[in-house]
Amino acid sequence: MTPPLVQGKRYLAYFLSSSASSESDASSSLVSTSELSVTINAYDIASNQTHEYEVLTEDMIEVTDQYNGNMIHKMAAQLMINDLEDGGSKLHPDNGTPVNEEEVVNRIVEIGVKYQLASSQTSFIAVDDYDSTTTQDPMSSSVNRISKNIRVKCAKGAKSDKGFKSKVIKSKTIKSKTIKSGCIKASARSAVFVMTNAASGNEIIMYARNKRKGKLKFTGSPFSTGGVGGDSTLEAPPNDPLASQNSLVVACNCLLAVNAGSNTLTSFQILVKDLHRVSIVGSGGDIPVSVTYSSANRLVYALNSGGPGSISGFILNEECVLEPIPMSIVSLNQVPRNLSPPSDGSPPFFVSSPAQIGFTPNSQQLLVTIKGIDGNSLYGGTINHFDVDGTTGLVSNLRIFPNGNNIIVPFSFDFDGDDNMLIFDAFGTGSASLYNFEGTGNTVSLVDNTTIDQTAARSIKYSNGCAFTTNNGASSISSLSVSNGNIALINGTAAELNNPVDEIFSPDGRYIYALSTCHISDQQPRVYVYDVSDDCGLSEVQVISDGLPTEFVTVFGAVGLAVF
Repeated sequence: MTPPLVQGKRYLAYFLSSSASSESDASSSLVSTSELSVTINAYDIASNQTHEYEVLTEDMIEVTDQYNGNMIHKMAAQLMINDLEDGGSKLHPDNGTPVNEEEVVNRIVEIGVKYQLASSQTSFIAVDDYDSTTTQDPMSSSVNRISKNIRVKCAKGAKSDKGFKSKVIKSKTIKSKTIKSGCIKASARSAVFVMTNAASGNEIIMYARNKRKGKLKFTGSPFSTGGVGGDSTLEAPPNDPLASQNSLVVACNCLLAVNAGSNTLTSFQILVKDLHRVSIVGSGGDIPVSVTYSSANRLVYALNSGGPGSISGFILNEECVLEPIPMSIVSLNQVPRNLSPPSDGSPPFFVSSPAQIGFTPNSQQLLVTIKGIDGNSLYGGTINHFDVDGTTGLVSNLRIFPNGNNIIVPFSFDFDGDDNMLIFDAFGTGSASLYNFEGTGNTVSLVDNTTIDQTAARSIKYSNGCAFTTNNGASSISSLSVSNGNIALINGTAAELNNPVDEIFSPDGRYIYALSTCHISDQQPRVYVYDVSDDCGLSEVQVISDGLPTEFVTVFGAVGLAVF
């Protein structure tokens, strides 16, 4: 499959053909052009027709290796592996799911072995096969063993560019927890995760994601967090169960989830086709609703919304185990209000509770948004600003910035390309604002503000100059343009979906995924997939509800969305 072709522009097409001899090496992988017959299918978008073009043998040029190399062949083979991994090969139907998963894996292994390429299914190991001969200079001997006797062993007699032999192994035979690195993903595959937040037991629903087409496929059985979802103390409706953002996040090759009903956090290791639950730890407070991760120092902080509110720190080790940081629990010092159901017409607790926790892009500061002050949201909320010690993981130097009339109920936040804080007001018709944290004296300054004109905006996410908000009350998604310190509304209703809560961009920013609770329709949660255009427009790609339990099952409602 090629990119779109432009009329009047010349292109070169490369292809690989199977060798007639199974013992031939990569340099003879092309058979004689006189034996080939190739047909190219071209789809004309304008006429909606497919044309066939036969390539004559005299028009073919056989590419042979020069200078004892095989770079052209490796480049073509790598592209084939990319198509197989991304769901764009001939083995995949239109919906991007493989016809035969084993066939796809076997084909990746076959190409990886033949052309010595690392992939989601193949990797290479170096084996030190030095002898035990001793020398008078241990340092020199050690260097000699490294420089001369380490060889990369390989199966099937295929030679690498260096002439060494290497052994290819399937990556699934390697336990991922033996990988000791800062941030290595389990495979080239991608996935989207949704949290059920169920009162009877919190679970994670996993969807395989086609990176090229954005579509999702339910993988099967849910994965238990070992905790309980929801909490009636929040007094939150099922269309906004935790009244927060980032209750489920991906941290390198790990997945972190809050269990609001049992006051715990769960960490998973993300494997090729499933999740492995690694640890369950206390959240350091009551009703955890948000969690954040810093890849710079593997720090994790949780936000607890119960009582006076609090934050608590953890170290996430390379095996995805959460380890509490001593003395890291910090109270947010909110005056607890009477948590019984309000009978005087005052707003429920979730309207003023803590909403989100997150590190700044440089990981040197930690931010917390609180929707109200001491349980009262009528006079604005606050941004709580901490400094982070990258060595100890502890936070200090709290600065509290009241939002006042600029943002009455500060809810979700993200950061733009200039590291400005992008935050919106969930009150009334809502507004989005940009804040700068680089001012003198560690002050926070308002950069720009725009009205969204949609009720109960809940989430905001930014990528490549575009920002989108999920508007729970208006059942819509709004699009905004963000650049050079300016923010402007593009479309108040860029998409319509019932009571959306969470949203997340794909890593490349091409797609955005939104979780709709469907609370005022059939109460069956759904994940909406949208293609994001260069002008911040949205085109619906897919709607999927497979594996997601209804509100009747979860009681509190599904919440939490993450992408790997």
